[in-house]
Amino acid sequence: MSDGDILLSRLRSPDVTVRQQAARMLAMDAETTRLGAVVVLTATDDPDETVREWAVEAIENCGPVTSGLLPILVEHLHHTTSPTQLILGLKLLGRSKEQAAEFFPSAVSFCDGAHPTQVRSQACKTAVVVAGEGDRAELRRLLEELAQDDDEIVSSTATRMQSRL
Repeated sequence: MSDGDILLSRLRSPDVTVRQQAARMLAMDAETTRLGAVVVLTATDDPDETVREWAVEAIENCGPVTSGLLPILVEHLHHTTSPTQLILGLKLLGRSKEQAAEFFPSAVSFCDGAHPTQVRSQACKTAVVVAGEGDRAELRRLLEELAQDDDEIVSSTATRMQSRL
């Protein structure tokens, strides 16, 4: 077991101090966080505030997830109901840009009204950055639809994203 694996496993410890230390160390270890992004995402909903804060910082600092791990990330997004995990996971997906083009439909699926405002807004941003050339027509249609959304935050995000096309 590598040091990174040990660190990621410590995020699941019943001892809050161990989880806090692991999350803090992951905030300074972008490579391990990238490799264990789903484990770190899960820690963003830890019962302990310090663990949650360090886990969020680790995700914010890690950069794009390697393309081989994107399917695992997307599968996790489709199985979690946590708005925090969805928002951060969508940000991670977006960091992979065109390398994540195959997951454009997944990003679009989080734009619907069944999701909270901030999740929908982030999904809109992610859809724009991961869309491949073949997705442009669908992306334009989506942004036009979302620009008319009753939710002002979602409509504002979609309008801003339209200007990037």
